Amino acid sequence: MNFSFNAEYGLLYSLLLLIISGVIAYFYYKRTSLKNPQKKLFTILRTITVFLFLLLLLSPVFSFISGISPPPKNVFLIDNSESLLIENRNEILKNILTSELMNAGAGNSENVFYLFSENLMRELTRDELKSIAYEGVNNFSTDLSSSLNTLNSNLSESNISTVNIISDGIINEGGNPLKFAALMNVSFNYYLTGDTVQKKDVSVKNLYFNKTAFAESSVPVKVQIMSYLYNSVLNVRLFEEDKLIDTKTVAVNDKQLSYEVSFSVFSQDSRIVKYRVETEPLENEITLKNNFRDFYIKFTDNKFRVLFVSGGPGADNSFVTGELKKIRNFRTDVMTQKAAGEFYEGSFPDTDNYDVFILSGYPTAVSDQSVLNKISSSIEKNNSSLIFMAARKTDYAKLKAIEDKLSFKVSSHSDNEELTGLSPVAFPGNEIFERLGQLGSVSSMPDVFKTSSVFSGNPSSETFILTSRNSGPALVIENTPDKKSAAFLVYGFYKWRLNKSGSDNSDFFRNIVSAIIVAITDKEANKHFSIETSKPVFSKYEDVRFNASILNHEIKGSEKIKVRISGTGYDREIEMNRLNDFQYSGSVRIPEDGNYEFNAGLYEDNVLIEETKGRFSVGENNFEFIETRADNSILKMLALETGGENLTGRSGSEISGFISDINSRSEYEIKTAKNLELNVNPYYLSALIFLLCLEWFLRKRNNLP
Repeated sequence: MNFSFNAEYGLLYSLLLLIISGVIAYFYYKRTSLKNPQKKLFTILRTITVFLFLLLLLSPVFSFISGISPPPKNVFLIDNSESLLIENRNEILKNILTSELMNAGAGNSENVFYLFSENLMRELTRDELKSIAYEGVNNFSTDLSSSLNTLNSNLSESNISTVNIISDGIINEGGNPLKFAALMNVSFNYYLTGDTVQKKDVSVKNLYFNKTAFAESSVPVKVQIMSYLYNSVLNVRLFEEDKLIDTKTVAVNDKQLSYEVSFSVFSQDSRIVKYRVETEPLENEITLKNNFRDFYIKFTDNKFRVLFVSGGPGADNSFVTGELKKIRNFRTDVMTQKAAGEFYEGSFPDTDNYDVFILSGYPTAVSDQSVLNKISSSIEKNNSSLIFMAARKTDYAKLKAIEDKLSFKVSSHSDNEELTGLSPVAFPGNEIFERLGQLGSVSSMPDVFKTSSVFSGNPSSETFILTSRNSGPALVIENTPDKKSAAFLVYGFYKWRLNKSGSDNSDFFRNIVSAIIVAITDKEANKHFSIETSKPVFSKYEDVRFNASILNHEIKGSEKIKVRISGTGYDREIEMNRLNDFQYSGSVRIPEDGNYEFNAGLYEDNVLIEETKGRFSVGENNFEFIETRADNSILKMLALETGGENLTGRSGSEISGFISDINSRSEYEIKTAKNLELNVNPYYLSALIFLLCLEWFLRKRNNLP
């Protein structure tokens, strides 16, 4: 232990104070009647008392410094993920631990052992290394980034010398762990368990589908199949609620790895449907646990409430409304203007009840401005979509009242009418008109009418049809989060019905309108909240996790989201945790395999605002088996960037010598200091008072004043 003294004015001033104290004491007792040795004793006592008193003015601090040398700590991270069950890698790992790594770097160092999978799991004793369990635990993903982050936090005060990872290298969550490894500033070594040579296998790697779809509509499902070292015919089957509904055949060969298989699913009703994609087993596959994937699709109500507002009776009005009413998932209300503020069908309805507004030749010169104001307000409130259909008598001056809702702008207006043909604009990959052949048939339709008005699309819009005369925009669509709008800037579509060419032109127009409405109308936009599970299938050894978001709802602070889960003899309600004003999370452990459904409700002041349903399964979580080949790429990168080594295949003595060498360079001394500040120390002040009292007492005994 070392000792040091610090003061505000340094040691020289302390010596000067001592001299001053001695002088004061000498002259104080010089003329007294005391004889030696009493006079010397009183002089020394007074010198010490005065010196200690004056010393307080220097704010003195005594420091007691000690040093400790923590032993180097070697951390062994043991992969406990489920993929270690492939080819008995778990048994190989246990043998490596007990025979090669348990005593590596022994001496003045300390070895600690941790399990990791989706995060750092727990510390193991040496006796537990022979009996690591890989079944019946939550080990369905491998996240090395989270594991290193937690390790660094837990051992931040330790002298970590090396981190040694024993794993098959299949890291499937958390991204690149290098940034977390760099924070620890130590060497990372690894021992790979498993063969990096790909074995025979077929796996369902990825699924591409919409989680939500409209009832009565076909939903595409694309499946990515991986095949390794096979030259064979592979059957890929699709099940709906455990019933086989389709089978596709794929010819696989050892020259190609990835294959895409497409299915189409359909539901007549609004419901949540469970599907499974499964490949038939081939001979000598390394595992069959990756031959299937389960998923859910929620089919929702596909009924669109459409309000068709016409500037007056006419051929286009009759044709368009007739075609709209043929679309069975459209519930269309028609309002035909009779006079200012009057309609043939009666009073104008509540515009908040509609998903889509179609203005056909509206407004005209006699139209009531309040109607446009109501429609504009509902569009803003409910994020409804708007389709404008031009006519010769449209009053574009009045239309300016809702120009911020339109997909186009009017540069100039003219009533001059002329015929024009139409031509499509090709958009490769465009999904709106995909099943209509990219609108290719529009060029063979009868000519329609246009005025000499000049239109231009908004910057965020797309023009899908042009007029053959002057190449002006004929169909403009703007589909952004803030605007759902389309515009037909030509008219006279009734002529398509009169064409005798043999093609079904009425159907073509109907399909165009239907495709536009489905594409730009977000029926989910008015929902107050959304909720889903983090994945479709969980194991009974992991938590079922729910994530929820408040969407179109004014936050007041009293909101709650409650979830009731039921199925397979299980019924429980949980209240989700609030993460912030808009985000919620919750989890629950369900002990039995089976299919479950949940009913979630958003409450405000304990009053139900909205509820929704969902489904998930508890069963075999096969995420860890999507990749089966041991992969050292990430582990090799960590070792290279941190000065570590690949320990795979080395003997126990070689590994121990290598780690011992690193340990010898990791020793250091930690110095700790304990400060004693005299001017606030109660013992120092007590000693000073004691000396004053002692001097007073002795003076009285010697009859001194």
